[in-house]
Amino acid sequence: MIPSTSTMSTSTSVFQPTSTSVFQPTPVVDEVRQDATLVALDDLDRVVAHDNGDARSEATTLGGEHEFSLVPITPSGVRRYETKHLLKKRDSDADFRVPPFTRDWERSQPCGDWAPHVHAEGALYFMYGTKNILTDANLRDSHQFRAIHAATKALENLLVEGNVDIGEDLEIVLDLMPSNDREDFSECGYYIADNKKRSVFWLHEYNAEELLTEFDSDVPRSHMGLCLEVEYWRHYELYSNHRVVTPVILQELKGIMVFNGIGQISPPRSIVMFPAEHLLIDSLTSSTSTSPYNGQQIQELMAMVTHLEEIGSRGGYAAQITGRLMAVFAYAQFLNYHGQVGARLSSDRSIYEPEDDSNSQPLFHRIRSLSFHILNILLLNGPRQHATALEKVWVDKCMRQVPWAEHVKELLEEWRNVAIGSALLFVVNVLGLQYAPERTSATRSLHQEAQFFAASFATVSLITAMWLLRQLRSLDPMNAEICQRYIWFRPGGLRGAGVAYGLPYALSVWAMMVFVVSMFCVGFDLNPIFPADEFALRISTAVIWMFLLMTMVWVFLQSPGRGDMLEYANDKVEALHGAVCHLLGNLKCNIRGMRRHESEEDKSAEQVLV
Repeated sequence: MIPSTSTMSTSTSVFQPTSTSVFQPTPVVDEVRQDATLVALDDLDRVVAHDNGDARSEATTLGGEHEFSLVPITPSGVRRYETKHLLKKRDSDADFRVPPFTRDWERSQPCGDWAPHVHAEGALYFMYGTKNILTDANLRDSHQFRAIHAATKALENLLVEGNVDIGEDLEIVLDLMPSNDREDFSECGYYIADNKKRSVFWLHEYNAEELLTEFDSDVPRSHMGLCLEVEYWRHYELYSNHRVVTPVILQELKGIMVFNGIGQISPPRSIVMFPAEHLLIDSLTSSTSTSPYNGQQIQELMAMVTHLEEIGSRGGYAAQITGRLMAVFAYAQFLNYHGQVGARLSSDRSIYEPEDDSNSQPLFHRIRSLSFHILNILLLNGPRQHATALEKVWVDKCMRQVPWAEHVKELLEEWRNVAIGSALLFVVNVLGLQYAPERTSATRSLHQEAQFFAASFATVSLITAMWLLRQLRSLDPMNAEICQRYIWFRPGGLRGAGVAYGLPYALSVWAMMVFVVSMFCVGFDLNPIFPADEFALRISTAVIWMFLLMTMVWVFLQSPGRGDMLEYANDKVEALHGAVCHLLGNLKCNIRGMRRHESEEDKSAEQVLV
């Protein structure tokens, strides 16, 4: 899925802010070579620029007792939401006593020149105010403090070498990446955010492939700027406490939201010419808007955004909300090729050239396509309809949140109705079988077999409908990331999902048709008798039941928790395998010990005889 795009590089000479530098670089105390920058630190005293071979980019390595690399990252790669520090549970008999007259509780204390900030979500981060450096590292820990100190000095020297002035418009973010085998830190991620340009950049070449996973074409330089603007707004959201949302940004956000709200309304179908006060416009809600939100959601968000000016900069709430919304709208523009030739103007239109469906495709794909066409006929064109509907909400392999939520609502309604109908059919056929003449061991009637198969179809239809209902109810339709993962990892792709989604309705229709056949046999007294051991009857029964079992297995494979279940089962199998190997090893050792003991007893007996 990742397109073959060229590496995105940023030249340091491009970023020349006009403001005066506020950095005070640490003087170099040792000789500077062409391939190294030296800083005064106890065991981290050399910075060497080299290519670390990582897919991300070049890095800067501090040599010494342990290697310590500066690695370019993006705001999306900041490890804030990963569990870094776990608390120990206190003893059950422990108590905490509040001293008398104590009413001053400092929630966060500064660490030297680093001022603590508490994000609106509760995360603690630190800011070096005079140098505009931000980090999520726990600077109260000596190891992390020394690592951040070393990274800061390294970046200062690199900025001096590159003749880059860091002013008030630029901010540096440092994110420590601990190694698994030691307490020290092996890497420190960094990026520099430009508040004036609304972009992020690095002091090394950066491989931007990880930013383009949902864009399947070559990216022009101008459009890559929009991608990096998305990352800037994520940075704006992550570190929001010291920000003041300017009226310009707030007006831009309101304009985008108003336009996206209007975009939910299609152009008028007819305008009847009357006097101005009686002008009638027939407008419909558009289902192809490229907005990431629907009209109602836009109105609800607008009601909150209008109060951001009243909130001000206190607590960083206004900046956090602004950054999140701007990132969402900017990313939607990036996926829609906004501002470029060939931009997507409707959410159900692809911006890429169609794939080649000629006979040059591999044999496997042609067989799979033929199987889909056969199943589509057997399932009454349901798979094709559902696959087409999924293609409209998953255009260019990008989840459209609003159409997906509406599609899920329609699916749930359809499956609920099918489940009710299948349950009624099952009850009717079971009662018919109960009051029908008893089946003998030697013969079968067409009426009885038809009712039996109708009950079987209704049962499987009910099972698949309930299973699919449970699958989609477990998903949050407004969480685009979860829905994207659900659709992306469907076995068989969209066609495979279409087959599964079309099963409940098709099986219920088959159950009704077979039930009609049984009623026809009774009504017209056409009820032929077959021998119970008839080969054709047994083959048809086996084929039908094999098909029904395969349908249930296929629906199970569509389950969003299937991967977790298989992983859990795999872990249990590995644990059982380890336990069995351990048991066999102990048994083998015991057998060897017994044999050794018997051999020693035999030798002792021989010595006694001698």
